[in-house]
Amino acid sequence: MLEKLPFKNLIKTLSALFYVFVLSILFVNSLNIARAQEAKSVSDIYIVTEGDTLWDISARFFGDPFLWPSLWQKNPQVNDPHWIYPGQIIYLKESPLAVSKPSPIKPLKTSLEKEAIETKAVAIEDSLTAKTRYDISQDKMDSCSYIIPVSVFNQRQKEEGSGKITNSKEEKISLSYLDHVYIDLGEGKVKPGQIMSIFRAEYDTNGLKGLNEPHCMIRILGKAKVLEVQDNMSLAEIIKSYHAISIGDMLTPYQAMPKPVLKPPKVKDLDGSIVASEEPKEYLSDFDTVFLNLGKRDGLESGNPLEIYRLKQIKTGANDKTGDLIVVPLGEVLVLKTEDGTSTGMVTKSIQPVLLGDRIRVYQD
Repeated sequence: MLEKLPFKNLIKTLSALFYVFVLSILFVNSLNIARAQEAKSVSDIYIVTEGDTLWDISARFFGDPFLWPSLWQKNPQVNDPHWIYPGQIIYLKESPLAVSKPSPIKPLKTSLEKEAIETKAVAIEDSLTAKTRYDISQDKMDSCSYIIPVSVFNQRQKEEGSGKITNSKEEKISLSYLDHVYIDLGEGKVKPGQIMSIFRAEYDTNGLKGLNEPHCMIRILGKAKVLEVQDNMSLAEIIKSYHAISIGDMLTPYQAMPKPVLKPPKVKDLDGSIVASEEPKEYLSDFDTVFLNLGKRDGLESGNPLEIYRLKQIKTGANDKTGDLIVVPLGEVLVLKTEDGTSTGMVTKSIQPVLLGDRIRVYQD
């Protein structure tokens, strides 16, 4: 009995080692599968960063910015295609081309059948564009920046005044959503529960071509809700942050910007240009915010669509030294907000890249 005991122990030891070996193989395989799935899932998503648009994401991952409506259709968590936020997940699992691509199961028999499918695909794309073209969100309106003469801004400050963020409860330099801030408005100037717009006057704006006097851009940064009011100061919470907010940024009572109602301009001979853009971009496209050198006194109103175009000189022959000027359509801008001599618009359609200085006019019959 004593002679057989070591052999039994050997068998038990080998069995245990074999069992551990099998478990280790299974574990490694499951780990590899998990890593493969994780890699696949990471390649199927994109995390939004500041300045991203569905237009840019479609161009980057699918090679065509005009596929953004299809990308939006695959991301139902995006309520408004004009407004995506840093940190938001955009799913790229299936190419947006699948929305307008005919089914490969049944081969095309005739050119008529092929033409019908292509027409239907264009109709789908057009319906998606029409759905979003003039669907402006309240966030987009509330964050609508604008440009005004520096003299007008200074005069408004004297007459109406504005508050200022003096510090943050968390002692932060860069402020955003849910941060608590102290403002220099107290009893008699604000009330608990009051909503304030946070803004900044920027004097070095992008462009400003075609204006007769110095202008500044009033950039809307976010909204804050007053929590506690004391004699000379108040505590507020940032409830919306459209851009980074800093100590020293200004506040004024919030007034909801009405959404534009689409209507043709009353004045038919309007002709102006895009003088600046909200963000410094070389090429402008869908959803970009731009500033126009036409305003209320020119007869422009919120909701007016205008054609964006460019004049191009074409020579008709070798002896033609001057050439003829032709109109090159570039897209469309929708007026969102008007001041006396300027207005803010959003590019709603871009056939070609739009540049600062490009012309705008009422659509020609």
